[in-house]
Amino acid sequence: MSSEPGPRSPNLEYRRPVAADAGALHALITDDHIKRYLFHGQRMPPGWSVATIAASEELYRVHRVGVWLLYAAGVAEPLGFCGFVTLAGFDAFGGEPQLVYALREAYTGRGYACEAAAACIEFARAHADLPAIFAVVDEPNRAAIRVLEKLGLSRHGELPGAFGAMLLFRRDLEH
Repeated sequence: MSSEPGPRSPNLEYRRPVAADAGALHALITDDHIKRYLFHGQRMPPGWSVATIAASEELYRVHRVGVWLLYAAGVAEPLGFCGFVTLAGFDAFGGEPQLVYALREAYTGRGYACEAAAACIEFARAHADLPAIFAVVDEPNRAAIRVLEKLGLSRHGELPGAFGAMLLFRRDLEH
């Protein structure tokens, strides 16, 4: 686990994943609830987790943001992840990192998504050189839209997606 600074919030612990966490990240992204919202039901190969951890480290080196695994008190396995990624082939935001989060279904409805995303946004505001927070959500994912709107992101456009429109959200950062 890195001693580098990261997001902080009352109910969650944030850990930057290292190579040894590839299995835990893979377990999250192959979780039926998570993959339904992030990967349109596709099962991502194990190499995706390894590559995502490496990309997160590079993003942290360049922008001081990346992905963090989320833990709750008394829970040994991560309950989800939150942070920033750049998506190869998706340049709707000019290559800027995008906010992502995902929780195992057992941890939804507890306010963790809003808490984690708010903590990551605050960390980015304080430590990163990002001009804005960007996020994409499929139009049918009403819960994610509510979280983004609650955190001050507003709709910035849309693109065609697998489940209808992919809604683009943005929130300018004041440093």
